[in-house]
Parts: sequence; structure tokens; C-alpha cells
Amino acid sequence: MKISKSFKKKFNQFKKWLIHLREDHVISTLIKNNILFFVYFLVCVLESTLLRIFCMPTIENILSFKAILADSAVVVIVGAFSYLLKPQYRYRFLLCFNIFFTFVCVVNSVYYTFYTSFASVSMLSLTQYIGDVGDAVVENVISIKDLVYILGPICLVVVNRYINSKKIDKVIEIKKDRKKKFVHALSSGIVILVIFIATLSSLDYTRFIKQWNKEFIVMRFGIYIYQINDVITSLQPKINSMFGYDSAKDMFDEYFKNVNETGKSNEYTDIFKGKNVVVIHGESMMTNAIGLTFNGVEVTPTLNKLSKSGMYFSNFYSQVSVGTSSDSELTYNTSLMPTKSGTAFVSYSDRTYIGIPSLLKDMNYYTFSMHANKADFWNRRTMHMALGYNKFYAKDSYKVNLEDVIGLGLSDKSFFSQSVEKIKKINEKHEKWYGLLIM
Repeated sequence: MKISKSFKKKFNQFKKWLIHLREDHVISTLIKNNILFFVYFLVCVLESTLLRIFCMPTIENILSFKAILADSAVVVIVGAFSYLLKPQYRYRFLLCFNIFFTFVCVVNSVYYTFYTSFASVSMLSLTQYIGDVGDAVVENVISIKDLVYILGPICLVVVNRYINSKKIDKVIEIKKDRKKKFVHALSSGIVILVIFIATLSSLDYTRFIKQWNKEFIVMRFGIYIYQINDVITSLQPKINSMFGYDSAKDMFDEYFKNVNETGKSNEYTDIFKGKNVVVIHGESMMTNAIGLTFNGVEVTPTLNKLSKSGMYFSNFYSQVSVGTSSDSELTYNTSLMPTKSGTAFVSYSDRTYIGIPSLLKDMNYYTFSMHANKADFWNRRTMHMALGYNKFYAKDSYKVNLEDVIGLGLSDKSFFSQSVEKIKKINEKHEKWYGLLIM
């Protein structure tokens, strides 16, 4: 491949510029006069890199150049604004944002360990529930690797004390110098950002917008840009509901005004008509145990019998979002898909739903749900009433002995034995009833 003379000329000029910087000690002087900023930059980028290494060690190209560029751009642009402050306040600014970036990494590290995914800002609305499972999370999830990131702020504090003790970088700055440093730092961050954008492909942009593959986004865009994008995505439904509700409702009404569909009958139509119904919602039950034997003994004998005597779907894709088990309850009760950001049980509990409980209530059924956890966990107290249940039997309706507690709450054995007694009393009072039992 032939290289043009103009390219050779520009390359030689760039080479001479680098030699000039080295001979005049420009780079070393630059670092010496901005030690705190460079330490802040290094620890923030190192934390985000460690997050990818710890969370996704099996992913190829884990030291992704794109992700490092993206994280560097965010860190430099944010840090640039510290130069608008006087030197005595600059340290506080950099420390505060270093603590913030550290917090982002710690939360995502713990969240990934527990859910094998990166955290969403929409989960902040659920922080009221963390206390209910806090002990289990600390015992089973948080590890030393989740606390390594704390070394970042500690390092910044130590370096600042060293600078103060040695009286390094004590040159008096005038306002003009601070503005000049701000422009240089901000320009550097923008240049890094432009270089990063230039490396992206159309596939990168598509997945970034749709945000369905969080691991891919973090590996391409870094954890900080991922989190910024997540904030915008999480707030979008709130903004839309505030400003676009009327137009959305008009589109909805117009569409269904022209839809004239009637239900179709099949062999399963009315098979439960006139009968009392019990539904068991078992979380995290997978098909790999069905039919499995160990030393000639069935692992799940009861489930094996149920799968053979009833309808059994072995090829099923989970339709849950951030709300996990609560999303399953929403879809089961209403046939609605969960919201793609946030949690329907929290964000949309003030809506009116047409679902199994409300329809059966219209048919004079007594409807109830049972779960031996706190009633406000996943906002079930409010949401189950909105779904149409007459009563929600929560933790305060059960006897919870220490020996009956397994993991996050009451054991399934104790939960079912106590629930059966409650159902017997319901059966004595009501001719027709329907119940949902949540394991």
C-alpha cells in the first residue's frame, strides 16, 4: 500500500511534536501540576475495568478498548469541571464524584453477583424492600471483590494528604488559569469521546438504544455510559405518562374500537367452570429437575406426576423484566407483558386491571392470595387489591418459627401446611373460591 507524501509529512510533524514534549518535560510537568486529577482519573477508570473483569471473566476481549475509552471520556469530562473551583475546593469535588463512581461499581458488582446482570436505576424505587432480604444478601452475595472498589476513594484521600504534606502543587492559580485548565481538560474529554464514537458500529448503536443486552452495552460503552443511558430509559415512562397519556389513550381507544374479535372454544373451555381453583406460583422452578433421577430415585416425584397428568410446557421462555416474580404474577393474572423499565407492581399499582381475580369476583367467587413474606414487599398489598383479590394473606397471617425459616423466609413445607388450614376455613364460609399461593 502506497503512503502519500502529505500523510508522511503530517506523521513526521506529529513525531517531532512528541519528541518536543518529551525533551521539554511537558508531560511530566503537566502530571506534576495536576496530580490529584490524574489520580482521580486512574482510580475511576481502574474501578470500571475491574468491574468488567470480576463480573464477566469468561467474556472475550474483557479489556475492551471501547469501554475504556467510554469510561475515560465520562470521567475526564466530569473531572474537568473541578477546575472551575478554587484549588481548596477541587479535592472535595473530585472525591465526591470518585465516591459516586465507586458506588456505581459496588452496586453493579453486588447486583451482577445476585442476578447475573447489571443494575437498573429503576430498581431504586424498590430500595424500600432491601431491608426485607438484607441479611440474606450480605451473607450470600457480598464478597471481598465487591469491596475492592472502596480502595479508590481511600487512594485519593491518601494522595491529597501527601500533596498537602509535601506542599506540592501549591502555585497560586488565578481565575484565568482555572478557566484555561478547564477548557483543556474538557477538550481532552470531548476528543476521547469523539474517538470512542468513531469506533462504534451500527450494531453497537442498535443494542445501545434497545438496551436488551446489558452485558454487551457495558462491554462496548462502559459502565458509566450504560448507567447514564439507563437513567434516561428509566425516566422515559414517567415522562411519557405525564405528557403523553391523552394521546396514547386516544390511540388505544381508536385501535380497539375497530377490533371485533370473539373468543374461540377448544377442549379446555369451561373445564374449571363451577369448581374451586388453587394456583401455585413456584418461583425459579426449571425443567432440568423434571424426570431427573439420582441413584434410581426421582428428584421431583410429585412434579413428575403432575406433568404427566396435566398440561406441561417444557419449552417456555420467561417473560419477566426487572420485577422478576412480581412480573410473573402480573402476566399470569392479567395476560399483560411487564413494563420494560421499572416495575409494574410499583409504578402502575394505581391502575384498574381486568384479570382472573376480578373476573371470578364477578362470578361470585371469593378470591384470595397467600405469600409468607411482608405484604409491602414488591408492593403486593396494594397491587393484589388492584388485581381483584378480596384478601392477601401475608407474613403477619402466618406463624414464623425460627426452625421453619429457610433462606429468605418461611419454608415451603410450613407455608403450605398453614395455608391448607386457612383454605379449609375459607371453604367453610364460601361456596366458590379461587386462591393463588406464592412460594
